[in-house]
Amino acid sequence: MILTDKRELINILKPGDIILTNERGTEWFTPLIKISNFYKVGYKNRGWEHSILYLGQDRIVEANPDGITSSSLVEDYFGGYCNFVVLRHKFATQDAIDRWTKFCLFLRGKEYDFKAFVYFIFYSIFPTSLHFLLGKDSDDSCFNIKDAFFCAELIASGMREANIYCFERAPSKIRPIDFYNELIFDVVATYEEPNKDSKFIYKLKRFFIFSGYLFVSILTPIILFIPFICYQLYLKNKKNETK
Repeated sequence: MILTDKRELINILKPGDIILTNERGTEWFTPLIKISNFYKVGYKNRGWEHSILYLGQDRIVEANPDGITSSSLVEDYFGGYCNFVVLRHKFATQDAIDRWTKFCLFLRGKEYDFKAFVYFIFYSIFPTSLHFLLGKDSDDSCFNIKDAFFCAELIASGMREANIYCFERAPSKIRPIDFYNELIFDVVATYEEPNKDSKFIYKLKRFFIFSGYLFVSILTPIILFIPFICYQLYLKNKKNETK
């Protein structure tokens, strides 16, 4: 369902729905997520950068740099520029949804996992053939904080708690765009902010934005590869010294 007014979302949403957003924000991490989405093969729309779990009655729970918070969807997201897609688990029972939402809400006040977010970026932008470098036993201690979560990790952890987990990878490796899987989730509704530019200006802006992200997405792994390899070698040498 394509909506023309974002306020219609309130009449469609149900507890347990996942809301993916694409905001016009200035946060430092937003470009990193969009760059990493370029490496997600098979997705035409790679712009979704944040995931939210809907609790019902206009309440949401999410992980953001301020920590895990519960707030009003209308107050936090309807006032500015924001695109939405609503996803609903096809196989989740009401009992599973209750356990899922209660678990995520119980974590309110926990910290945002910046280390896991860094791992998320590394895992996303590194070619698949190099993922073996990220499979070391040291990853959990170096790139994850216990009892801290970033947005997709929070929702995926709740799914695992409710026994409706649907991914082969750990929650710390799940991206918001991974939820956009029509084999597991129904696309209930989408909303896109109206475009105020002419078609020519809009296409021109899209071309330059896409070209910029494409260039940076190619350059970023090259820049990060050398220090990451050095870090892995450092860990290996340190481990050998302790033997």
